[in-house]
Amino acid sequence: MVNEAFDEHGANYRPGIWFNNLGIEWVEKAFKYAEQATNGEVSLFYNDYHLLINPVKLDKVLNLLDNIRKKGIKVDGIGLQGHLFAFTTISPLIHHNLRKIVN
Repeated sequence: MVNEAFDEHGANYRPGIWFNNLGIEWVEKAFKYAEQATNGEVSLFYNDYHLLINPVKLDKVLNLLDNIRKKGIKVDGIGLQGHLFAFTTISPLIHHNLRKIVN
């Protein structure tokens, strides 16, 4: 539904057509309008990269989505982009960040 709203560091919104025209509320508006347009009958996800390895970015995304949900706007989940391989050891940071997302 919404893809990669924040830069790779998580400090700022990524510039683009949505942010440039709607400002910092563009993500909230996107979820709100998508929910209205679909009568709440589809799942709406936020998707981004580096969430498992960047705690600053993860916290920014989780806070944003929590605030959107508190307003009664539907957000069903988070999509995680990354590269994990069969031989990848799950670091304590990745484990910790996965727990933050689940909780």
